[in-house]
Amino acid sequence: MKTCEIHCGDAATILKKFPDESIDCIVTSPPYYGLRDYGKQEQIGLEKSFDEYLDKILVVTAELKRVLTPAGTLWWNHGDSYGAGNRKTGVEDSLSNKKRISTKHRAQGFDKCLLMQPHRLAIRMIDEQGWILRNEIIWHKPNCMPQSVRDRFTVDFETILFFTKSKKYWFEQQKEALANPNRKNFASGNRTFGKNKDRNDNDLGERSKNYSFPDGRNKRSVWKISTKAFPEAHFAVYP
Repeated sequence: MKTCEIHCGDAATILKKFPDESIDCIVTSPPYYGLRDYGKQEQIGLEKSFDEYLDKILVVTAELKRVLTPAGTLWWNHGDSYGAGNRKTGVEDSLSNKKRISTKHRAQGFDKCLLMQPHRLAIRMIDEQGWILRNEIIWHKPNCMPQSVRDRFTVDFETILFFTKSKKYWFEQQKEALANPNRKNFASGNRTFGKNKDRNDNDLGERSKNYSFPDGRNKRSVWKISTKAFPEAHFAVYP
């Protein structure tokens, strides 16, 4: 049994070679719109319009759904960018903290506006292809590259979308440490507000004492993962 096999080429074309429902887990990240020119005629990301870009991505996601097993999962990492209006560059700057390469393409009608790339794509995947979105995960990058913007905040995260094709799928819950003081505070009850603001919700406190977390709590959906240095000409390597 092969442990690693690399196929180089157009994703939509290569995926057609795989049989239906043959892959259990897919982890991927597409080229983001308007950020980089790879010098290839059929590349994704430099389409004349944002809608055309989404159409091309959806061709790939349709094939991904076909090859994914009923119990399989898709983990889709997708950063965002800002429209550049009438300027020559494709975006104001990249939210993915990747090195930007100027292009002649731009998102029409989105001057300085956050494009919401992952969210627009997710809605179409759900509406048009029947994907089930289980989580929107925030990949927080503590060591993100500085941005020279003056009229908004520096963005230090990317989005990871957790999709399935079936309501029942294979999933192993991940745990993270939970300090004892938090459990004690949770069990002490919540103070209510409004006309009952002087009353503690002791019922919640009593019921919470029945819960224990010997292995930690369920993993949250904000993942703090630093990026790693890479000496080669690749600005989108996984950590």
